[in-house]
Amino acid sequence: MAGADLVTSLRQAGVNRGDLVALVVSPAFELGLAAGDGSWAVAGVAAEVGRADEELRPRWVLWSGQTAARLAAAGVRLATCWDIAAVHRLLFGGWRADPGLAWARLHGLATETVPAGGPLDLFGSDLFGGDEGDASDPVAPDGHLRPVAGDIQFPNGMVITPDGRTLIISESFAGRLTAFDIGADGSLSGRRVFAEGLGPDGICMDAEGAVWVGTGFSIARVADGGEVLQRVELPENRAPFALMLGGPDRRTLFICTAEWRVADGHVANLERLASGPRTGQILTLTVEVPGTGRP
Repeated sequence: MAGADLVTSLRQAGVNRGDLVALVVSPAFELGLAAGDGSWAVAGVAAEVGRADEELRPRWVLWSGQTAARLAAAGVRLATCWDIAAVHRLLFGGWRADPGLAWARLHGLATETVPAGGPLDLFGSDLFGGDEGDASDPVAPDGHLRPVAGDIQFPNGMVITPDGRTLIISESFAGRLTAFDIGADGSLSGRRVFAEGLGPDGICMDAEGAVWVGTGFSIARVADGGEVLQRVELPENRAPFALMLGGPDRRTLFICTAEWRVADGHVANLERLASGPRTGQILTLTVEVPGTGRP
């Protein structure tokens, strides 16, 4: 199917209306697809995905909302798609729905044996070794996905720089942003601290390479190395959980917040978020530097 346009390659794979087609964003390969027993990568084809959706109407299966957001940013709206993370949460409850856990559930593997080394990536390679399998195969001999980075203290929000060469990830429990170099094969290396002393959750990047991040009951724009370029205090007892630069020119910072009372402790606050009154609010702030990167 190499060299064929997307519609043709899907037809060659036997895809018809209503068939399941997996679609994933990869830093190395742009977009990866899988249907039936085959999988392949395609580069720069957001528009072709839209055309394939119109002509074939498959049921797209996404690993997370990141893929849909990437396509939406290019003006593509899929008619029918399934978000594995969202479906996993609906079926099994809880907040954890990373690809490794969803993969284990789907293949009937013991969830207690899911590798805990770090984020899992269908296009990743084995950085740890010791499983006697093919290091280029993202699936280990025991059936689980291979970790691509270890010792991540509660991985949370992530951004990829516009050139696709750097991944920045929130380590919420460590209070820092950690950066990795992204290899041509999607592997991660060159781990380093981007900034620390924060309260990171969902993050976003602007066109000057700074990252907007939560810092407790405020948000901050931080540069590589940790310099705080701007700080904005939030209303009392309102904590930020995710940030995104959007709007027509990507100069609107959307801040997802909810009530959080320090005196009540983490357990009480989490219970209130899960079953208490709905206190969520999305605040907006106009900024000078527009957003960039993925998502």
